[in-house]
Amino acid sequence: MAGKDKVFHQAEAIIGPDGQTVLVTSEHVQSPIAVRYAFRNYIVGELFGANGLPASSFRSDNW
Repeated sequence: MAGKDKVFHQAEAIIGPDGQTVLVTSEHVQSPIAVRYAFRNYIVGELFGANGLPASSFRSDNW
């Protein structure tokens, strides 16, 4: 997760109460503007869809 300084920090994520939203927080980012998931050369992900398949890596920024 990154703020306006564009520096990414590790964050915590939980599934929201609706079961379809991922809520992401970081104590290092006051006003988040971007988030990335599994954004490395090789990572074992921990996010799975309702069908049991792992979520693909993604990013919300375009820098």
